[in-house]
Amino acid sequence: MTPEGPGRQINVVLFSGGRGAAAITRALVNQPAVRLTVVVNAYDDGLSTGVARRLFPGMLGPSDIRKNASTILGARDRSGSAVADLLEARVRRGLPADVAATHLRELASHAPDLVDTAGAMARYLTLGEARFVQAALDAALDDLQPRWNELPSGWLDGMAVGNLALAGSYVRAGRDFNAAVADWNAGLVTTASILNVTDGAGLTLVGVKADGTYLPDEASVVGTQSDARVTGLFLLPHALDDDEAAGVARLPVEQQMRFLSDRQVIPEPNPLLRDVISGADLIVYGPGTQHSSLLPSYLTRDLGSMIADRDGIEKVFVSNLADDNEIKGETLDSLLAKVRKHFSIGSGVELETAALVTRVIAGQRDGSILPWGVRLGSRADPVEVARVELGQWGSEDGGHFGDRVAKGLMTFVSSRASDVGIGQLTTLSVVMPMLDEVHRVGAALSGLLGHDWLGAGFALEVVVVDGGSTDGSPAVVEEFPGVRLVRLPRGTGRGDAVSRGLAECGGEVLVTFPSDGEYAVSGLAAVAALLRERPDAIVFGNRAALCLDTDSRLRGIYGGRTRAYWTSKYGGMALSLACGTLHKRWVADPLTSIKGFDRAVLGRLSMGGRGVDWDLQLVVDARRNGIPVVEIPVDYVPRKYDEGKKIRASDGAAALARVIRGRWSAS
Repeated sequence: MTPEGPGRQINVVLFSGGRGAAAITRALVNQPAVRLTVVVNAYDDGLSTGVARRLFPGMLGPSDIRKNASTILGARDRSGSAVADLLEARVRRGLPADVAATHLRELASHAPDLVDTAGAMARYLTLGEARFVQAALDAALDDLQPRWNELPSGWLDGMAVGNLALAGSYVRAGRDFNAAVADWNAGLVTTASILNVTDGAGLTLVGVKADGTYLPDEASVVGTQSDARVTGLFLLPHALDDDEAAGVARLPVEQQMRFLSDRQVIPEPNPLLRDVISGADLIVYGPGTQHSSLLPSYLTRDLGSMIADRDGIEKVFVSNLADDNEIKGETLDSLLAKVRKHFSIGSGVELETAALVTRVIAGQRDGSILPWGVRLGSRADPVEVARVELGQWGSEDGGHFGDRVAKGLMTFVSSRASDVGIGQLTTLSVVMPMLDEVHRVGAALSGLLGHDWLGAGFALEVVVVDGGSTDGSPAVVEEFPGVRLVRLPRGTGRGDAVSRGLAECGGEVLVTFPSDGEYAVSGLAAVAALLRERPDAIVFGNRAALCLDTDSRLRGIYGGRTRAYWTSKYGGMALSLACGTLHKRWVADPLTSIKGFDRAVLGRLSMGGRGVDWDLQLVVDARRNGIPVVEIPVDYVPRKYDEGKKIRASDGAAALARVIRGRWSAS
């Protein structure tokens, strides 16, 4: 478990493939208070990985171990980057095997002759790390020496140096793959740990697609393929021979699934895995090639039960940002369903998604507020049971912003992260009261969710409180992932709705924002930013400050309704005057719908007022508790009275009564 006291760390378990979670891994490694364990499977068998596995029978695929080692080393320092460059370097094609082997045995002096990317790596390699890699390469070549003349032509062409080095460590460890990985953790990867998920059994990954395509190995599971979904993944004790594979390929999908299921082997877990899971403060399912790098890991015996038994910790699914070859046609819903399915198969019991995944990090792309894989109106139960953290977590090319994701993860374990001084995002809670805004709330939410809050250092929480709409507004809200909807009965006042929404929020900064689309999101962002500088204050977004002619604006709102125009104009002045003279808070726009406060300030407010008078109770509470009120200009484009403007003269009268009565009443 995480040790107590000044030296304690946050234990993070990251399920990963080779490169998909690299940016996240680098960001976590760079947090000294994070103790990271990267858990991978070693079923890969493509390119030089497949060659290495054939040359060293019984060895598992080294590539994802190598790639993660390179990522961790590259994040460490210049010498670590040099080791990473060496591990990722590939033997120059066309080099005779005898010559390449000689160069590999004399790496320090012959690196430029061996690989195309030697560059400056030799200048920064430490002696200890160079000796470690050299000893591993020597062990691999010594093991091959008796069979040298039997090796296929060109077997070293394009071989990753790290793959051959891990093969040498495998030989040195008595052909125990997990012991070889442990040797790398001790000798090279010292700032984090890499763990093979299983006990080291050499199994073959195969798959079946919905169109009947049989995927006979890991390379085909991850490679270019049809758009049909992968419907089944299986771990077999060995690859099917050509005749068996051809026979399976001719079967209907249901019979393929039955044939392979009957032959599936559920691997035993790495003996270290249970302690790693039981000591985790945070479990992360990283992005990457889901059907080869991640879902097969979840087939490990009892792994799902180990995770499900860890109550009270965050378990975060980080979604891909693009539909890679093997997940075409998938959605977040379907992938989360597959996460549950594979954990359940491995554990031999039906597990609930809620016990396995508590949050989903879903990245926006293509300028849309919708992440990859979420389809409006078709979200199924798996996403509903997890909190969706929607935001610009990555770039348009599909790569994640590692620092943003790492800060988000630390925000989800905020109490522990704060204890050890790890940087986090500030949680911004936005409360949006709503009543019959079916034609406007969608645009309001799109603008709100489309803003780059992560870039400003905020993690966004949105709570929409519906006051009994009858026009279908709640159905519009439900189409937006990550937005929480609270339903109240018809007749609930705006003040009651806002108070309920604030009670539902967990943010450090809280801001109210309307559902009618009249206010620009930039105004909300300005209020939130100011609250960072003035956490002691209540901040109002002033609609009048940027208006060149407020009189014309009011006439435009009310058209020819002269009485409504005069009531609004002089009623607003009366409210401002009452706030200033009675409560020493000169507020130009007390009825603005953008108001913000820090959580500590919120705790000092009475939340009195059922309707619009709620806004004026804030001014009363500010005077009573010595809280300053600060105004900041916000952009505002009002709709006309005929377009659904809801505030009435009676609301203004109740607000004025509240501010007058509050001057002399005790509470």
